[in-house]
Order: sequence, then C-alpha cells, then structure tokens
Amino acid sequence: MQTEHCPDTGDARRVEIQRLNILKNRHSLPKPEEIDRSVSSAKLFNSGDRPNAFNEHAAASIEGYILKAKEEKEESCNCHSHNPSNWDYHVYLTLDKEAHKIGESIVIEITPYTRKLHPEYTLEYMQHLKGKKVRITGWLMFDFEHLSNSYESHPEVEKVFRHTVWEIHPITSIEVIN
Repeated sequence: MQTEHCPDTGDARRVEIQRLNILKNRHSLPKPEEIDRSVSSAKLFNSGDRPNAFNEHAAASIEGYILKAKEEKEESCNCHSHNPSNWDYHVYLTLDKEAHKIGESIVIEITPYTRKLHPEYTLEYMQHLKGKKVRITGWLMFDFEHLSNSYESHPEVEKVFRHTVWEIHPITSIEVIN
C-alpha cells in the first residue's frame, strides 16, 4: 500500500489508470526468474513505444548514466498526497554519458516502497549519482499517460520529457558500476 489511506489503485476513477497505479505501487522484489534478461537499455530506447514490446509482469536489469533526479508531487497513484514521503522520485537514465537532454532518457522511478527497502536512496543521493554509470533493476511498466511527451511517439513535439514511455517503475536496486 502506498500510504496508510491510499489503496494501490490510488484515487483514479478510470479502470485503466487504476491498473497502471497498481503497477506503479508494486511492493515486491522481482525473483530471479521474473527478470527478463533479454531487455536492455538499448531495447527500451528503441521500443517505438509499442505497448507489447515488453511484459509489464516482468522485471529488467539495465545499465546507463544518471542524468537528473527530481521529486514528483501529488499524483493519482499516491491519492494526491501532500506528504513528500508519499511521492516518487523521477530519475532520468541515459545510454550516453554525454547526453544532456531529458528527451534522451528513460524514466526510472524510486517509490516510497523502494525507499523502505533502501533508505539511502534519498533525492540527494540520486543527485550525487549524476554522470555515474549504474545498473538499475526493477519492474517494467508502460506509462501510457506520457505518450504525448515521448520522443518515440512524437519526435516532433517541442517538449519531450523522455525518450520512451517504457519505464523501470518501481526500481528495486541501484548498483554503481566503476
């Protein structure tokens, strides 16, 4: 459960958003057999935003460079909570250490569940990882709510906030690669 009074469906009224919120609010570690070893950062980047490109009931372990981390705010998945401890962190992962644009990134999300597992995954810690190569493990999710701001779906859009709507959400571990 995301918060004491917020179900895993959040406060969404539409069934498809409730289903998405259940995925966003997952609170389980992937078992080794649930990790799809065929998924890579490059494959996520080149998904074409196809909803069937990957299995949302599988996890993945991908590598890339941290570009940026920021705190999200009230969302339907957290019942529009005003409490920052119920908010996710958006972390932007790129294939290229030299990338500087959000549109060149995959969104990975640290949820309150992730922070219970790893209290060290603070926003400050994530910002400290900027430019570092990491291996991220977590659940695959197709966040269709952001199709209009994805490069894969709309390369002509002026405000692109991600390369693809495929995410690792929630992440369950971060490993810094030297």
